[in-house]
Amino acid sequence: MWEHFLNEDYADIFGVRVNQSGVVLDTVSIAISNNLGYESSPSVAFDGTNYLVVWEEGSFESNICGTRVDQSGNVLNPGGIIISNAFQWQYSPSVAFDGTNYLVVWTDWDGINSFKIYGARVNQSGTVLDPGGIAISNSTHDSKSPSIAFDGIHYLVVWVDAYSNVNICGARVDQSGNILDPGGFPISIAVEGPSSPSVAFDGTNYFVLWSANCSDSSRDIYGARVDTSGVVIDSFVVTHQSGDQISPALAHGMGDQFLITYTGWTDSINGHLTNAMRIWGKFNTSIGVEEKPKYPIAQCWKLRVYPNPFRKRAEIRLWIEDIRCKMDDVSLRIYDVSGRLINSISLPTDHSALPTTVSWDGRDNSGKEVHAGVYFLKFKAGKYKIKKKLLKIK
Repeated sequence: MWEHFLNEDYADIFGVRVNQSGVVLDTVSIAISNNLGYESSPSVAFDGTNYLVVWEEGSFESNICGTRVDQSGNVLNPGGIIISNAFQWQYSPSVAFDGTNYLVVWTDWDGINSFKIYGARVNQSGTVLDPGGIAISNSTHDSKSPSIAFDGIHYLVVWVDAYSNVNICGARVDQSGNILDPGGFPISIAVEGPSSPSVAFDGTNYFVLWSANCSDSSRDIYGARVDTSGVVIDSFVVTHQSGDQISPALAHGMGDQFLITYTGWTDSINGHLTNAMRIWGKFNTSIGVEEKPKYPIAQCWKLRVYPNPFRKRAEIRLWIEDIRCKMDDVSLRIYDVSGRLINSISLPTDHSALPTTVSWDGRDNSGKEVHAGVYFLKFKAGKYKIKKKLLKIK
């Protein structure tokens, strides 16, 4: 399922079926919803007979809508089902099936108070069982971006929660729509800038993912296991690579295996410079999910740039955190957003634990001043890499 963007006023929901061998069965995409207006952020679940696809509909005063789709790709509710048309803005829906009914959750904003997480049950005939909605997170602080999974008895709903520190929080919901953790519980506390939580169940425990800032100001993917009683078992790094890793999603497969996908930065593909975002995927078990990073998490080198943004000159300060780190093949280069090399900055040949400071005067290798805009600083020492974004202003 995806959002097909037409223009700033119109977008539709489309989908295709893919078999277990990865073959796309529908050469022509299925129009799940092509109503006039803006449909976005689809989510889907399967009940053993049909699918329920849900989405947000409307550009500002949006509703949560849905339709059933059979296994042949036929849309069973062409005009759509209104799941919530409460006042103002409902968005970012997520859906799961419990063996009898679906539970759809979303972010709700009434235009006056804080953002909250609401939900509604929908039966297999497409009838909304809770037309007034269920308040899952009804606190005085903002709760956004829900994701939902079912463990065979209860649901777990997770979301981004803006409390004294921004957290990933959750609450269990039973099949009758009762909230088992009315105040919610923290899954990750005091992380910086978390977003896009995703949750799945492995048959024993829940596995929760999210994106958050790491120590070098880029974004990585983090995770935690939560048991069926709502107790956080552990937390861990899922992927820690150079550049930003965002928008994680996961699905449970055979045994305790998960497929994790995310959008991640890469500076090169097959030896060709790209400096672009790509879709990445990896298989992990639910225990010990941390991947081997591209560079040591206990970082060998540190790099700071000041000022950034800059007008005439940026000072670049480098130092070694661990003198056991290899110091061969050291380079410092500046690239533009297209990946074109702008400048190669000379570094001293003697790299000790003492800081090294060099500068870039905003000029290319020919001495010509470059235009204002975004540039990328890439430091390399053997297999160890650091990438920083620089902003040159007028």
